[in-house]
Amino acid sequence: MRALWMPPVPQDHVAYEKCKKFLKYLHSTWFDGPYKDIWNKWGLVDLRTTNIAEAYHNRLNVVFGKDHPDMRSLIEKLKYIDFEAMRTLQWISDHPNEEKHLRKRDRDRREKIETSMKRFGEQYQLRGVTRAELEGYCKYMSRYVSGKTI
Repeated sequence: MRALWMPPVPQDHVAYEKCKKFLKYLHSTWFDGPYKDIWNKWGLVDLRTTNIAEAYHNRLNVVFGKDHPDMRSLIEKLKYIDFEAMRTLQWISDHPNEEKHLRKRDRDRREKIETSMKRFGEQYQLRGVTRAELEGYCKYMSRYVSGKTI
């Protein structure tokens, strides 16, 4: 996608330099920098940190049940949730070969994601992909992320 590499405006446009600066930040921080492994899940099948983050966020919503808890309750519950999360991460680290038990629909979903990523990756390596093919792939994969079709 060209807009991720070059500002999507002409060089004489007032926003060109700001876009260029933002793209430089985007690449140095998110694409090639310290955070690239947080969001880039290409080729990962098993442990996906975004799943853990989503579970943590869901846990926050369940435990608090409201938007603005009092400070004492907030701190106590955050400490407990953090303890649970650290314990889970430690268990995963201590048992790398232990398979997580998934529902059949989640196993099927995971297999479809893996198959789709592999097929698209092979196509990309073999002959490249067109913009339309990339867009189609992203729309197809979005149903696995959101549960909805675009």
